[in-house]
Amino acid sequence: MLFNYMTIARDYLSARIKNEKGITAIEYAIIGVAMSSALYYIFNDGNFLETLRQAWATMGNKITSSGNILGSSGA
Repeated sequence: MLFNYMTIARDYLSARIKNEKGITAIEYAIIGVAMSSALYYIFNDGNFLETLRQAWATMGNKITSSGNILGSSGA
């Protein structure tokens, strides 16, 4: 009788260990939290958007200030 209970318990635990659906869900949750934290830092605290705006403004200013260095198109 005790052997039957041990066999049932072993089979139950064996089935639970092989079932990794819950573990995979936990892994995805951890990855999701890490990614959302990184994105929050990049877009809010990391000043990513302000740096991007400054880069576009600098590029636009340099293009505008370069004038007509290529000459007229002759059209």
